Amino acid sequence: LVYSKDLDKVYCFCCKLFCSKSCACIANQLVNEGTRDWKNIGSKLKSHETSYEHVTNMDKWIELEARLRKKNTIDKEIQEQINKEKEHWEKVLNEIIKLLDYQIKNIILKKVKDVKYFSIILDCIPDISHQEQMTLILICVDAEYFLEFVQVNDTTGKGLFEELTHVLIKYGLDINDIRGQGYDNESNMKGKNQGVQKRLLDINPRTYYTPCGCHNLNLVLGDMENSCTRAVSFFGVL
Repeated sequence: LVYSKDLDKVYCFCCKLFCSKSCACIANQLVNEGTRDWKNIGSKLKSHETSYEHVTNMDKWIELEARLRKKNTIDKEIQEQINKEKEHWEKVLNEIIKLLDYQIKNIILKKVKDVKYFSIILDCIPDISHQEQMTLILICVDAEYFLEFVQVNDTTGKGLFEELTHVLIKYGLDINDIRGQGYDNESNMKGKNQGVQKRLLDINPRTYYTPCGCHNLNLVLGDMENSCTRAVSFFGVL
């Protein structure tokens, strides 16, 4: 039994699927038009499910479902060809994406190296699989560029700083050319003793640290919401 939210009606799934125009059950509302006669739905279902046509169609569906699970349908070879084509073009698409990624990164790195000095923005966020990843953004005089997501297992200031240095070395960027750094207000980022900004300043004193304005604004809005009942109601609706 299936229910249509749009039509507010119920249908017999297997009969809807297997009944032909010549079948005796085609005139049944559960098969053809659906029904919303909720008062008499119990008696209609009882009458329908014991009918010869419904039992026959149910057997057909059970057999088809078993074949689908075993991938043993009459179009098995066609489905195998479709799956092979799908896998092939997925590989082709992934290769194209990798080539584009390579070319775009080369263009970004060339621009950054041409101007020599740059700033960085880092931010950590878990992906859909709950794997922590660090966003690396490079900022030049006239533009900012997203470089890549870096998977991280150690989210301490030391762990994030080590990941940052590895990425800079991988792309041939000199840590001494960094002139600015910006992060959120987490202690592992902005900490004055063990944070990323302190570790970077120890190596390159010219990396001026600026807290992220968007994160600061978010904290202000959060505190405002908690201290004002009208704000709580407003953001609750949003």
